[in-house]
Amino acid sequence: MDLTAFDYMAPGMIVGSVLVIISQLSSHFAEEKEKGTLKRLSTTPVAKRDILLSGMLSQMVIAFIQIVLTIVISAWVFDAYIHPEANLFLLILIPMLFVFTALGF
Repeated sequence: MDLTAFDYMAPGMIVGSVLVIISQLSSHFAEEKEKGTLKRLSTTPVAKRDILLSGMLSQMVIAFIQIVLTIVISAWVFDAYIHPEANLFLLILIPMLFVFTALGF
């Protein structure tokens, strides 16, 4: 089977597509600060790390859905070659680890 340039670029696109999550999380917290929600949350007995982790967790769920959709669209619509013996768990886990690290920054 001849591999095309898209077959080589598809893994990078999967990882690169989730970079949007970083800006979504920052805009989420900026919006909450603008509305005054963060100020009200700071008066509750909730730790600041819990507020941050809740935002990260919600973005991780969105990133998971985005990764799965990117893989499906790459394979079916753009006909990217995925080896039959490929480990799909790692195909999802590696971008998720990247997202978790990027959101931590």
